[in-house]
Amino acid sequence: MLKRVSLFLLLLCCRPLAAGDNQFSVTDSQSNFYSVTNRFNGVNDFVHVRKLNPNGSLLWENYRSPIGSDLRASAVAADIFGNLVIAAVRGRGKDAVMSVIRYRADGMLDWETDFNDNNTNLPTALALDRDGNAYVGGNSLRQGRSLARIWKYDNFGTVRWNREYGDFGNNYVCQLQLDIRGEVILGVETHQSVSAASGQYTLVTVVYDQGGALVSAR
Repeated sequence: MLKRVSLFLLLLCCRPLAAGDNQFSVTDSQSNFYSVTNRFNGVNDFVHVRKLNPNGSLLWENYRSPIGSDLRASAVAADIFGNLVIAAVRGRGKDAVMSVIRYRADGMLDWETDFNDNNTNLPTALALDRDGNAYVGGNSLRQGRSLARIWKYDNFGTVRWNREYGDFGNNYVCQLQLDIRGEVILGVETHQSVSAASGQYTLVTVVYDQGGALVSAR
């Protein structure tokens, strides 16, 4: 079971996109509401972002629609300053890359960065700390199996570190949260049998410190 954490922590866990999973929402510390929707323009998927105040009035909206490429959000989070971070997948199949996007509180695009190491990286969870760092959890597909993976982005969109978990079989990130010490807690479904197709999985809690060192896995 995952550790209990304080209610004031910034936390968001999202499951992988499936058919019909097109919209995500989150509120910030000022009770503003953010809606992130995956849409289709007849050619490609794109992301529609809207921010509403507590009364429901539209403050701003924006679109991310790469020319000639699909873009689908899979996790969102807002920090205490009103910045909105979106973890998404750009492209499809073997050409898909992970993209992380940050909007400022006023709706201006702050930064957007792709992570491409020639593996298929699929983000599934996202959490932000009070220093503006973003932690993205997801799955890295390679050689017919899935590895659980975590990335830390700093306030400027630079990857500070990334780590993998899973020596064998298939491992999937299903939860991500930060504790009061800033440790990163991953909930990972990992298989415990000889056959990765047997369906015998268990939940493992994997903890990293702020520097990316493995604290525990149990």
